[in-house]
Amino acid sequence: MAIKKSAKLEHLLGQVQTDLGRAMAVKSLIGNTNLPEKYVSAAIKTFRDENRPTDAFELAIASDNILLGVQITKSQGDILYAGRILKENGLLDEQIQLYRMHGYTLEAAQAAGEHQLNDLVDIIWVEAIKTKSQTAELPETIEFVLGHYSSPSIVDVLEGTGQEVYAARAAVKAGLDSRAKKLYNSAIGKKIENGNNLEAAGIAYESGQPIKAIDIYTKIFEFDKALGIAVKIGDSNVANSILEKQLANALSRSHYHQAGEIASKLGRHAESAEMYFQAGQFNPALKEAEKAGLINMEIDLNERLGNYVAGGHRAIDAGQFGKGTELFEMGGDFKNAAKAASLAGQPERAIVYYELAALIS
Repeated sequence: MAIKKSAKLEHLLGQVQTDLGRAMAVKSLIGNTNLPEKYVSAAIKTFRDENRPTDAFELAIASDNILLGVQITKSQGDILYAGRILKENGLLDEQIQLYRMHGYTLEAAQAAGEHQLNDLVDIIWVEAIKTKSQTAELPETIEFVLGHYSSPSIVDVLEGTGQEVYAARAAVKAGLDSRAKKLYNSAIGKKIENGNNLEAAGIAYESGQPIKAIDIYTKIFEFDKALGIAVKIGDSNVANSILEKQLANALSRSHYHQAGEIASKLGRHAESAEMYFQAGQFNPALKEAEKAGLINMEIDLNERLGNYVAGGHRAIDAGQFGKGTELFEMGGDFKNAAKAASLAGQPERAIVYYELAALIS
């Protein structure tokens, strides 16, 4: 009976006029009938020739031709799907090999890790770095690897390629603290030797050595960067020491405005006022003079700034009644000018001011 059925099936398939029609018939029959391999292979070939990869793939899988199905999927560029097919059918080695061959490093490592193939995981990540060691893609590759994995082997290969900072980061990630410290310090030393002090300071801070970073920044006059670190670590003594050095540097270059700002941060308001005055910055100089209680400077600066009435009041506070009278007059405040003139022992002048004030009001 089976022979007759097979013969009848072959006869029927032979009567189908087109290759594509025959392939469609084979695909529809594959789950219900044992078809000769030649018809299945021919149908898959037809589907591929007709650019119908989905039909070709489905027929290959339905006929238990897993590797052919994977090959079809690969030809369409869907490597991840091909890998999943291999995994679902227990072909782990083939899955890992496929991913590695096509540069899917993360997926290959994950597949190996899922089956506790730890040595293979390490090899995969190390190879990923080695293959890019002479290319512009190396930094990006290293960042990618360290974002997912680290080990002593990774530290070794990074150090071997001259990537000491990355090697140090890998060592930290792998829990190799003493090795990380040595690598960081070596990198810092080499950067300083080559004149790359900014990078050296950045590495020092990254490695958990803020005081060393501050020292390097200070030596190259990057005071703001040094101060930023001191503030972050909450060391006011170090911060003040940096400000003192920054102040000395600003004064040595006659940058009085900057010196005024720094002196104010140090709480040295009298010095700050003088420095702002030297810079011709009278408004900030006045604020600092007020903080320092430099009443004579306040009077002078208010006059320079045209703040005559305010200057007059400070002159009265200082017992300088004649000066107060002059400033109140210049400010048009004749009522207060009259009071000041009286205090100054100038009654005739006071009467004039009182009469003017009365007329104005």
